[in-house]
Amino acid sequence: MVSGYFFGSSALPWELARIDCEDRGKRLVCLKDEALYNSAVSYLQNTIGSLSTDVWIGLRTYSASAPFTYQWMDNETAVFFDWNSSVGEPNDQEDDFCIRLYKNTLTMGTWLCHDANQYLCEDAPINGNWSTWTAWSDCSSTCGNGSQSRVRYCDSPYPSGGGAFCTGSSSDDQLCHLGDCSVNGMWSVWTGWSDCIQVQCGVSNRTRSRSCDSPVPAGGGSDCVGVATETEGCVNSTCPPGNRKCHKN
Repeated sequence: MVSGYFFGSSALPWELARIDCEDRGKRLVCLKDEALYNSAVSYLQNTIGSLSTDVWIGLRTYSASAPFTYQWMDNETAVFFDWNSSVGEPNDQEDDFCIRLYKNTLTMGTWLCHDANQYLCEDAPINGNWSTWTAWSDCSSTCGNGSQSRVRYCDSPYPSGGGAFCTGSSSDDQLCHLGDCSVNGMWSVWTGWSDCIQVQCGVSNRTRSRSCDSPVPAGGGSDCVGVATETEGCVNSTCPPGNRKCHKN
């Protein structure tokens, strides 16, 4: 046995040949294209040699009337490329016909499924399946918004024997947030000075202010350092200079 093939040397009806292949973890060969067909023919010619009967392959019709549709073991409709032209198959066949390789020419032809022939099995294709997702990666940022990713692998199982690869994406991303970043507060610019306001006889002041909002402290950041309001003395220009006297009672 080479290349995943098993040759059933006992002559069986098609259905029993199918069952025997499946009991071995295989299936009747599906020769869907010329490469697969040529590989099977090479195996029969070079490894098995002389055949005592025709050889069943994994192809039959379940049609009850013409036109007859032939299907492979996975229910895919057959597109034929190597029929025995001298017989004119598969046209004008009766129902319940299975496909064989003629023992002398190894070309395809139909025959009643209940007839007994040798048969050729192959490894059944195994479709790939995804593993579970890995754990999420660390967030790309230690604070504020970031991203993290996870992956999965098409190895549970890995596709083999012509099975399909997994569908879907092997990677996944999402946003993450580990809390606000620490931001120290900073002062805004000073406002303009206020009007000069007399606070007591002969004394006037004016003020200006600023806010700790450029930016506001966040995420445990420190407050602004310094005062929010400044005051300085001033001359009240609305009082004529000659009249700036204090009168005591």
